[in-house]
Amino acid sequence: MSAQPATTPEARDPIGEKRNPNQWTPLALRGSRLRRWWRGIALGLALLLLVGAGAYLAWASRPLPREGTVAQIDAGALQVERAEGTWEPLQVGDTVLQGHRLRSDQGTIALIQFFDGSQMRVESAGEWEIEQLEGSPGGRASRTTIRQRAGQASLVSAPLQRGTNSRLRLELPGGSVQLVGAATFATDAQGTTTCTLLQGQGHVQAGKTRVTLSPGEVSSLLANGELSPPQDE
Repeated sequence: MSAQPATTPEARDPIGEKRNPNQWTPLALRGSRLRRWWRGIALGLALLLLVGAGAYLAWASRPLPREGTVAQIDAGALQVERAEGTWEPLQVGDTVLQGHRLRSDQGTIALIQFFDGSQMRVESAGEWEIEQLEGSPGGRASRTTIRQRAGQASLVSAPLQRGTNSRLRLELPGGSVQLVGAATFATDAQGTTTCTLLQGQGHVQAGKTRVTLSPGEVSSLLANGELSPPQDE
């Protein structure tokens, strides 16, 4: 009985189609290599998205100089020092910038509206300095810092909005106040400030001592940093 000739399996390409042994066929990516290739592309795209998001957040949160506007002058007079030693009268509609110093005459009642909606109402003779007036390009963050050297002023913080971070800070001879709401601050000739909270919450800081005021409460802050406990008005 004669032996049958051995047969060989038909040649097939990597995806299972019949292949002509005399015809050149490009190598195809196998399944595992294809999956690795797509994973690499997906990872690269994810990294690009992360870098882009980080760059946008950095751009959107960077502080930029902002401004305030004199909204009302109901009585008295308000002046600004724009250059060293040079005081000029302020009128309704004039701009107040970071670094400006303000002073008022006896009996002055004037309102300054800042870019983020916060307000400062001058209510007597006094002197103030706009130390910080900055906000992010998208309006998601704002920083307003005012130094009160003498006089009386009422402050109102920016309206609370979801997704925003606004801070209103008042520097005083003996400490500082971070305000969310509305409050009146009266600083006398000795540098003692009476802090009266009208609405919201106020955090008064003097060195390592800190008190939180609730609506209707009053605290006295001495120039040497002594801070009285909150009391009802």
